[in-house]
Amino acid sequence: MGNPDETYAFVSWYAGNEWWVGGYEGFKDAARELGVKTVCTGATDDGIDTQIAALQQEAAKKPAGICLAVSDGSAFGNTVQEIIDSGIPVTTTDNQIPDADTLMFMGYNDKGMTKLVSDHIGIATNGQGKMAMLEVVGQKNLEERAAAFKDNLAKDYPGVQIVATANSGQDENKAASDASSILAKYPDLDFIYTLNATEAMGAVTAVKEAGSSCRVITMDVNENVLDTSRTEKIDAAVMPDSYTFGYVSMLALYCEAHNLMDPMWKGSEGKTNWCVPSLEVGSTLVTKDNADKFYTSKYYESRDSKGFDEGAEDMKKEDLPGYWKR
Repeated sequence: MGNPDETYAFVSWYAGNEWWVGGYEGFKDAARELGVKTVCTGATDDGIDTQIAALQQEAAKKPAGICLAVSDGSAFGNTVQEIIDSGIPVTTTDNQIPDADTLMFMGYNDKGMTKLVSDHIGIATNGQGKMAMLEVVGQKNLEERAAAFKDNLAKDYPGVQIVATANSGQDENKAASDASSILAKYPDLDFIYTLNATEAMGAVTAVKEAGSSCRVITMDVNENVLDTSRTEKIDAAVMPDSYTFGYVSMLALYCEAHNLMDPMWKGSEGKTNWCVPSLEVGSTLVTKDNADKFYTSKYYESRDSKGFDEGAEDMKKEDLPGYWKR
């Protein structure tokens, strides 16, 4: 058991967004088991300067460890290495930070996740059709995800053509405008695939306004996507397992902070080489048939959780749902 005064920080961009719900719940669960505290904080947008400022502000409080998610790992090397050199271990998710000696990276299996998308589109169109993509250029993990999808589609369903792409970013209005332009040019479009839930809602607006039978499929789930999928305006969404990266990141940070790992081999200058430097988590295809299971409000209710405003120390094991008591 850890010291009850020990605090571990979950730091992200777009802090408080529904996307981070599962990750922080996993982080808190592991911390409760270990008897330590947690906080959830970060930047309110994806600006590099605001992300760095939020990270430095949290690091100045000297947490026992930081689980960090950033939008572009190439911009954080010096900042993160300074934090690590000060004695604070750091794990990362979403985007690796190649210029910093982070403890562990947890990412998503882009090939596996996007195969769920390509299979859904390929089966729905019988392997012959037209589709478009709304991408996010400049966010490395989403660029890699887009590339993985294109590879899967070309390999498994060469008869499905990507006839148009647009860089809609995280802007719903731009996504609606981009999708509208694409539908005007390709009125027989079968699918629009979006790289995030915000783009998806913009694409749905365009499809409705065009009176099109085009279907939308997206990455990530939030309450708007779930509501829309239940009315079949969004055909499907892929939800990565963020809970696992939060849970395992907390365990890794705790082990490092308490020197609990002692493998047979050592790296340069006696530094421990972790045997799991990278770990990928799975994902689920969400449709109208299983959408009810993914609502954040229902998830929080089932766990009696106050979400981001709660620390691990705020909920005792005996107050948790039945699976804690088994």
